[in-house]
Amino acid sequence: MKNMMTAAVLLLAANGIWAQTNCSELYDYFKKGLKLEYTSYDAKGKVESVNAQEVLDVTTNADTVIALIQSNVTDKKGEPAFSGTFPIKCHEGVLYFDMQSMIPPQQGSGAEGSEIALEVTSTDMVFPSDMQVGMTLPDCDMEMKMSMGSMVIMNTKYHIKNRKVEGRETVTTTAGVFDCLKISYDFEYNLLGKRTDHVEYWYAKSKGLMIKTVSTDSKGKERSRMELTKL
Repeated sequence: MKNMMTAAVLLLAANGIWAQTNCSELYDYFKKGLKLEYTSYDAKGKVESVNAQEVLDVTTNADTVIALIQSNVTDKKGEPAFSGTFPIKCHEGVLYFDMQSMIPPQQGSGAEGSEIALEVTSTDMVFPSDMQVGMTLPDCDMEMKMSMGSMVIMNTKYHIKNRKVEGRETVTTTAGVFDCLKISYDFEYNLLGKRTDHVEYWYAKSKGLMIKTVSTDSKGKERSRMELTKL
């Protein structure tokens, strides 16, 4: 789940100041029919999962544009892991990403048919319209509580902090060569105690897409990596 959330929160970024009418012109996520593929790798460079995305629909309401994204994830063996949809909102050129939307649909039940309840609270991950090198970006949080009846069986908190636009770099993947903004943050979560990963990702201004991300532990050792592999 931690890797899924890491991937989930790394798929978006924004740059510049634009009116609502330019959301679909600037961001590829607001172009119906767009297809993307992100591949996640473990610390040894082996494929962990593949996330195939497609923009199913784009709707406009006053000064807000919302894209509906279909996401189909397969595991390292190519077997389906989960499938679902999530929205991305653009309001006056600013992107808002609901972290709850990337949680896989609840499936199955508990012992003796007792349903497992999943309660999620979160703040949006916001990408300001005036994002530029040197800027510090807003934090965001999410809490997931899983229970069976009155018994809480999991309570996990995620905190994304110290978000900063560090510079510009050129990144090459199998999807092409991209001029990118390099952005970093600390990803704090509870897993047998509090842990913090440092995340760096590269965003292509010309495409409005995340191109690459690398997650490292507190000692600087790479934990995982994700790249745009098809566009």
